[in-house]
Amino acid sequence: LQRFYEPFDRKVAEATAQVPRMDEPTGEACDLCGRPMVIKKGRFGLFLACSGYPECRNTKPHQLKVGVQCPECGGELTEPRMFNLMLKTFLGPVEDTAHQVYMRPETAQGMFLTFPYLYRHFRSRLPFGAVQVGKGYRNEISPRQGMIRQREFNMAELEYFIDPEAPLDHDLSPWNDRPFNLVPDTQGPTPDPSHKTIADAVASGVVRHASVGLFMALTHDFLVAVGCDPERIRFRQHEGDEMAHYASDCWDCELHGAYGWIETVGIAHRGCYDLEAHEQATGSRELR
Repeated sequence: LQRFYEPFDRKVAEATAQVPRMDEPTGEACDLCGRPMVIKKGRFGLFLACSGYPECRNTKPHQLKVGVQCPECGGELTEPRMFNLMLKTFLGPVEDTAHQVYMRPETAQGMFLTFPYLYRHFRSRLPFGAVQVGKGYRNEISPRQGMIRQREFNMAELEYFIDPEAPLDHDLSPWNDRPFNLVPDTQGPTPDPSHKTIADAVASGVVRHASVGLFMALTHDFLVAVGCDPERIRFRQHEGDEMAHYASDCWDCELHGAYGWIETVGIAHRGCYDLEAHEQATGSRELR
């Protein structure tokens, strides 16, 4: 694979050298705050971002200019086209749009849809949590790395519902004797890797919500309990260009193995995004 990709990577590097300098203003103003948009390079390529980051987190795709040539064959690249990470199929005997469905890429949405029943089950009191285990399906571009990246896989997801207006009383002191290996957002206010207790990380704002910090600590305990080496566990915060649109903070728990650091658990503060989206689509008032 390395021999196969080396010529392509070299040509991509030559093509990349011809694009505008990173952080160069584009002449386009941010839709949210009016400051200049600049070109940045993230893990997934070029994108436009507000120069006011991190105060303003507005981003948008970087559109290729007409005339850019493919580094492999010399042909002209087309405009970007949609790629769907969800697998599409048809339910029933007729293949038409009325019967078109998508295989779930995650198990979490079932818990949001059944939130009214879960809420009543817990006697209409917050906080409470729900766990669902099952299969997920994703249209991976290039499945590889053995069992790590597949189109069909088993997953477990926990959704923990809290009252955003109620004070938090999480006790993080049981982990005061265990500094965690933290790799914060390199574009954020505290970009340097560090070893901190989870209480210090929450207090200093490195971890942006106490509930996220609590589940980071619980995740660490679980992985150590099932035999993972604590020295091979780290938490990496999502950067601005990879943060999911629904999340205000997200950390990946990564394990170091034969393929390097590999995401094992994702811990995200999703806010009210999912429940509000279902509420707007259904008109139901029970999703509050």
